[in-house]
Amino acid sequence: QAPEINDHDEIVWTRYDFCDPPAGVNFESKIMMYSGGTITELTSGQFAPQAPDINNSGQVVWTWFDRVTGRDAIDFWEAGVTTALTDNGIIPVINDWADIAFDRWDSSRRHWDIWLYQSGVFLQITRDDFDNIVPDINNLSEIAWGTPSRPPSNIRYLRRFRAGDLNCDGLFNGGDIDPFFLALGDPSQYSLVFPNCDPMLADMNSDGLLNGADIDAFFIALGGG
Repeated sequence: QAPEINDHDEIVWTRYDFCDPPAGVNFESKIMMYSGGTITELTSGQFAPQAPDINNSGQVVWTWFDRVTGRDAIDFWEAGVTTALTDNGIIPVINDWADIAFDRWDSSRRHWDIWLYQSGVFLQITRDDFDNIVPDINNLSEIAWGTPSRPPSNIRYLRRFRAGDLNCDGLFNGGDIDPFFLALGDPSQYSLVFPNCDPMLADMNSDGLLNGADIDAFFIALGGG
């Protein structure tokens, strides 16, 4: 059930066994992968693994239930090696940069939250008095998810502003030229004029600095280069 496919025709899915599960258990399962004409099992002993996802690098994530801790866990698989990502999370999704969005249960608030694993760091995206569940993530690390327990339920979107979009209107065009030079010349004033933006969006050469070296890169990008 629940197959996922990447752009290289690699497919992962959950193979369930409802026929003869152990006493007190509804099912057993395995995570399977089709690649290059061969089907292999990726799991090795995890209990009730399910909900796998795969990116274009062939990296795979899935959730399983740890009967020792009594919590759902997430594993990360790459080139035959399985690594424990977290002991508290379900429904992971992975992009091509190996950024992983998932649900995590907060036992004190009794709600599900959206979390992001990025470059070795866990980031909490939501903390509300209702559930945020079932995320998806794109290659800009933008995340979309649902809020079914919040009346009325809705879809939410964590958007990432692009470098060069200095007025943060979602477009990169001539309207960004004056804000770009303001961010270079006076980042503090820029933050006052554009409080919901980041002056580092003007770091067009990605060296961590705001200076004249960003000007050529800005205009090259503005011209479609």
